[in-house]
Amino acid sequence: KTLAPSEEECNNIFDDWDGDKTGHLSLAELESGMCRRFPDMDYKSAIFLAYRASDKTMNGLVDRVEFRNFLRYARYYSNLWIVFSEMALIDDDGDEVLSKAEFVDVTLKTKLFSIVMFDEMDTSNEGVVRYRQFCDWMAANKPAWGSDEEEVNDLLNDLDVTLETTRETLEYFATHKREIKIAEAAKHMPAPSESICMSIFDDWDGDKTGNISFAELISGVQRHYPEQNQILAIFEAYRAADLNSSGYIEREEFMKFIRYVMYYNVIWRVFARVGLVSEDGDKVISRKEFIQATRRTQFFSE
Repeated sequence: KTLAPSEEECNNIFDDWDGDKTGHLSLAELESGMCRRFPDMDYKSAIFLAYRASDKTMNGLVDRVEFRNFLRYARYYSNLWIVFSEMALIDDDGDEVLSKAEFVDVTLKTKLFSIVMFDEMDTSNEGVVRYRQFCDWMAANKPAWGSDEEEVNDLLNDLDVTLETTRETLEYFATHKREIKIAEAAKHMPAPSESICMSIFDDWDGDKTGNISFAELISGVQRHYPEQNQILAIFEAYRAADLNSSGYIEREEFMKFIRYVMYYNVIWRVFARVGLVSEDGDKVISRKEFIQATRRTQFFSE
């Protein structure tokens, strides 16, 4: 559905790019033409995917009939490339990969993605997502997204926000896959009444989708419960309350989330008192610190 020049203009562009007048364009001719005519879409990876998608006859060339679709696809894949390159670290050697830590950072900034989507995109189980995998997933799961320039710009503005997240926090998210065990005490933490919880849910669910992303949970806790604003505690509560593993907290899960965020913040405060929070943000308890804690309280033992 991405806009393309008129049919007449497409034919004129095709004739200009088809320098040897063979009636079809090679990948090299498409890359050269895009560089000259559409420098804002001159991304080789995006051009290749557009070329591959528009070559319906699979003869390795784009003919006049296929050319208008090529221009549509080039705009679409260029939009996805711009978004992907904003999310991912493009290595010095040109590798186009998105790490899980980078993806988690993205989920803090926009509701378009949730943490569970990373594993869906990582079809090769490499622990990273490549541009082509990202495009394939977007086409299959968000087929209507990517053609609206305003929509793309809004997302880019969201991604441009700098969050105060530590290196240790992102690495924690990226590697945290152990079985979820919910303490009985967490289920009985005090929480607002159901009607108040539903009012809070409606307030935090700004786009009225009926579910709340991790980014929205962080924002909501910061506004309503600033004393509970410990990101690792919020993450544990989010993970424990997401019973259907959708990557979102739904209305029926929300009251559990509120209870759990209270519980995990209590645990965090105990942990922070026992352990040493180092200058680089690492949050660890050494054996020496733990032994010292056992001497101060009978709650722990060596």
